[in-house]
Amino acid sequence: MNFRRCAVALISPLALHAQSQGPTGGEFWTIKIGDIIMILAVVAAPLVAVHIQWRLQLRREKRDRKVWIFKTLMATRGTPIAVEHVQALNMIDVEFDGKSGKDAAIREAWKVYLDHLNKPFDWAKADDVQKGLQNEKTGDLLAELMQKMGEPLGYHFDVVYLKKHVYVPIGHGELQLEERIMRRAWIRVITGQNPLKMEIVSLPAMASEKELEEQAKLRTASLDFFEKKEPWPVRIVDQTPPGEPRS
Repeated sequence: MNFRRCAVALISPLALHAQSQGPTGGEFWTIKIGDIIMILAVVAAPLVAVHIQWRLQLRREKRDRKVWIFKTLMATRGTPIAVEHVQALNMIDVEFDGKSGKDAAIREAWKVYLDHLNKPFDWAKADDVQKGLQNEKTGDLLAELMQKMGEPLGYHFDVVYLKKHVYVPIGHGELQLEERIMRRAWIRVITGQNPLKMEIVSLPAMASEKELEEQAKLRTASLDFFEKKEPWPVRIVDQTPPGEPRS
């Protein structure tokens, strides 16, 4: 509703009231303050209702986006390298941007977790103990972040539950490991770091000495014939049965 419509809606009741009071112009201003307040309330009520509905809609949409982030992290916490998991993490600062203490605690937990993820760690040179400690700390920080995120959204999970109660099939882990190994191996081959290895498993069976000697004679005879350009010797054999005319 624009300003012109508001003005018309405000003035029309006043004009009708003045017209009902008679031709005297001064009686127009005998309208009571209570009537003016009532008219203003009637005009302002739809505007206030629309504004409140708009604010509630924005609040509902923002909460839905927060819930999407939490549910995505919940579903992919067993596969932290999944694309959806990374996207949800990077949306935390955008959606949990309120001034409340809960949003601030979530952003702080995400800051600590992000700092841990960005620290360089050489998996190739690390032993099993170091790898285990690294994975343990990563799981702890992620669980703490999700626990603080879920509380204001109505999802009450403790840190131990978020760490331990997750299902990751062994086949998925093996598949990811194999894909990673294949990708790195092909990158080394394509970039020239490693040659493409070829291994001969078996060779065709070798011919005997007699067969090799016959093949050599046949090859020699064929070469002599083509070099001399002589016709092939042909012998005609008569296979007509006795007593029958020859064709």
